[in-house]
Amino acid sequence: MSYNLRMYRNIDRDNDGQEDDFKPDTEINPLIEVIRRANPDILVLQELGDASTLTDLRNRLRAAGLDYPHYNHLDIAASYVTLGLLSRYPITGSEPLTNLFYSIQGRTFPVLRGFQQVDIEAGGATFRIVNVHLKAKTFHEAGQTEMRRNEARLLATQLRRLEREHPGKPTLVCGDFNDAYSSAAMRELIAQDNLALADLPLADPQGDRWTHYYQREDGYARIDYMLVNPAMQARWIEGKSGVIRDSLTYRASDHRPIFAVFQIKD
Repeated sequence: MSYNLRMYRNIDRDNDGQEDDFKPDTEINPLIEVIRRANPDILVLQELGDASTLTDLRNRLRAAGLDYPHYNHLDIAASYVTLGLLSRYPITGSEPLTNLFYSIQGRTFPVLRGFQQVDIEAGGATFRIVNVHLKAKTFHEAGQTEMRRNEARLLATQLRRLEREHPGKPTLVCGDFNDAYSSAAMRELIAQDNLALADLPLADPQGDRWTHYYQREDGYARIDYMLVNPAMQARWIEGKSGVIRDSLTYRASDHRPIFAVFQIKD
């Protein structure tokens, strides 16, 4: 399951100028229940804070009956918004990508949140998960659309390197890409001749595919994705994968979680 938790960290929620207000229990409790009902083996997370926020989430999930003994957190100085992963299976490797930069009109920018990469071993098989949270859809003088495209381009370069170094390694790339399927950012990753990534067509039980409600525009969009290479796609079980449709998701986050089931053994 991939889930943007919507600021599971301290921010200024009461407008007193102090970023000391944690995500309230009125949002956390339904979020925990959404995860409990889904009961994922691996939970890929966006919009955490420092390492203590991942610990807090693990403890709350354990109290709800879900134990994740294996975990990984990616925190870089450039961003207050971080990435995390919880797993019931052992994490056998980690390759955080935190030192990536691009240029726009002579200005240099970092990939703000980096990319989280972990290897997980399950049933004798090892596969890689890449956790992504591209530039937010908020104004930037350099152009937020172009910034996302550049972040996606650098991600694609790293994925090509991974394929060269580990040919055929099952790989899942997932998270909040903050853009539409037809966007320039997504075109850097999908349908490239030298990058064989397929988009999993996930939907909820009613056939809806949207994953995000954008309150400012009062609109629904699909901006969370799961992309797989051929080795991972061969293990995908389509009928058991989808988008969570639960009334509690509206109270928990502005995103709906997406999930996919894969066959471990041949």
